[in-house]
Amino acid sequence: MKRSTMAVPLAVFLVVSVATLALAAEIRASSRDRFLEVSRSGFERAAEISAEGISAGYFQWDELRDLAASGELDAANALLADLDDGFRYALSGRVEAGTPPSGAWEFVAEGTELRVRFPLRDSDGGARAEGLAGVVELDAARMLAEAAPGGEVTLVASGGRDFAFGLSARVMPLPLQALDILLSALIGVAVAAPVGMAARRHARFFYESKGLETIIFLFEQSDRFSAHHSRNVGALALFIGKRAGLRGKRLRDLYSAALLHDIGKISVPTDLLQKPRSLDAGETETVREHPVAGARILDNFWELSHLRDYVLRHHERGDGSGYPGGLAGDEIPLESRIIAVADVFEALTGERPYRSRIELAEAFSIMRAEGLDRDLVDLLEGRVSDYPAFQLPRWARASRA
Repeated sequence: MKRSTMAVPLAVFLVVSVATLALAAEIRASSRDRFLEVSRSGFERAAEISAEGISAGYFQWDELRDLAASGELDAANALLADLDDGFRYALSGRVEAGTPPSGAWEFVAEGTELRVRFPLRDSDGGARAEGLAGVVELDAARMLAEAAPGGEVTLVASGGRDFAFGLSARVMPLPLQALDILLSALIGVAVAAPVGMAARRHARFFYESKGLETIIFLFEQSDRFSAHHSRNVGALALFIGKRAGLRGKRLRDLYSAALLHDIGKISVPTDLLQKPRSLDAGETETVREHPVAGARILDNFWELSHLRDYVLRHHERGDGSGYPGGLAGDEIPLESRIIAVADVFEALTGERPYRSRIELAEAFSIMRAEGLDRDLVDLLEGRVSDYPAFQLPRWARASRA
């Protein structure tokens, strides 16, 4: 082939290749802004979830509030010594003199550090202690590392972009790589357009998938589904499980599964979950999908996937009348049977939008009629008077109701 006949395809190849490299650089640059927004959303959600849990677990605590209000700050601070064991992002906590925030909490940034301040309240969320505030140092670097696991976003004391709660962050540049050059050459040979569009779709899919993964991870650490009910079911399941002979890792797994038993309800419309009257058949069927949705969520996380059957089966019943599989008797895992007893007992004896709490004798009668494990129901009925004095172990104290 003559040089003159090669000049045009060579020129087209070079032009398309250079244009594609420039396009790849533009996609990476624009993706920095999108990735910063995804990281900010994940970071803010992790901080809010931590603040909500710490507030409920420690700063709505009669003993701590009363000690602090009586001037015994050392004793009050001693109660906060294990805070970092229960909350993955908490570094330390203390009570100090000062004006408490007007709301449930407030975030305060200083350089690259983040702390959250709380009022000291009683276990019902009222009776604030005046002139005192709880202060918890949060591990902002760890929260960001999990919200942006590739290390592309870092906190900086100054010179960065506005990030969250007054913190500043810098997004690392995303340089072109060898794969980009190779892709550009292939696009040049194929005359660019179709492959260029595919590259755009690939880049968009990558960042959207990464953002979705971060959001789902934070949902798994969070208490998105009826937090008060789930904490109570977790504590009650632990109470029953210990008396049923479960120990060690099996007991911890039971507690974790009980806390997550309703995680699938994040796929159920909120208006159905909070409806102040009975659901119709279609609405009931929608709500009944939540065990399957919960198991599907847990399947996405290897560290939680071993709990998926306990969550999937917590609405099965010993007589085969439950869902989603209609299992019966020992086909249902013991952990699921324990969670079912705790779930129904808490639902019956707790206040609900559509009815008042039910007395214990009637509640146990209803539970036996619902096909729950009779041995476990009998166990709970025989020991229910011990439950008010039951103390969660230290590793579970973060979920104190």
